[in-house]
Amino acid sequence: MTSVRTCVFLLIFLWSSASGASQINYLLNTNWATSSTQNGFDPALSVDGINNPRAYAGAPCPAPQDSHCDRGWALFHNSSNVYEDADAVFETLSNVAEDKLVLTLSFRYNVRFLFGSLQIQATSDDRDNFANNDSSNGSLGDDWVTIIPLSVSFLDYDSNGPIDGQSSLFVDTTRGNPANGELFIAATGAVYPLTTSSAYPNGADYIIVLDNPFPGSLSGIRVNTLYNSDLPVNTQTPLGGPGTQSGNAILTEITLSPVPEPSTALLLGIGLVGMAGCRRRQLGAL
Repeated sequence: MTSVRTCVFLLIFLWSSASGASQINYLLNTNWATSSTQNGFDPALSVDGINNPRAYAGAPCPAPQDSHCDRGWALFHNSSNVYEDADAVFETLSNVAEDKLVLTLSFRYNVRFLFGSLQIQATSDDRDNFANNDSSNGSLGDDWVTIIPLSVSFLDYDSNGPIDGQSSLFVDTTRGNPANGELFIAATGAVYPLTTSSAYPNGADYIIVLDNPFPGSLSGIRVNTLYNSDLPVNTQTPLGGPGTQSGNAILTEITLSPVPEPSTALLLGIGLVGMAGCRRRQLGAL
């Protein structure tokens, strides 16, 4: 089996060979809003450009960040210990013109706090209508269209970094509704209905390739987490939740970048196929 070092080098080489536009992150230090977040967890840290600090796994936060640098947007339960659907919107730094984009959701907390059920949406709405940097009942806007991803792939992490071997994660089409963009992220070896499971990695990246529904005018991305009865909060209150850690999840970083084109897109695609064979499980067109 190809080593993880070789695979990562291949991806870095191909990505760095792409055009300068491929290095753009349209969600870096941008405006955002969430319907709710857990106390002490700041959604602004999900767009601060600091990825995988893993302060709670023994790695220090980069200066001048404090010890909360890996605390991004976190799902929050109500008084009945139920994790309800929660949404977050992120304004792009400028209108996005590229036809194909890569949305990466990173979950680099030190335990299995991953999104288990989610949906991605996009808008071309006026920026004044959403993303007011409010974490409690923030301005989410009303004009959104659901995205059906072209592909979804995964990269597993633990406290030491990327995990060698194929990802344990995959999109389970029997528990979600891919035709409506609803993704259920399952893990090989997990037993459902899920309370907690060691089958999930201690951190992961969700790499979502998508068509831009508004070329030249894409102004925002929305992440909807979705209730699913296969993700119960606990055995005493089996009411479900969007996250894989007893209903909870923490998004430590979200990025949106162009897919390299024209010729480098082919090279990157070949590299991603190679990476999928040795590092992660990839879902084809939905």
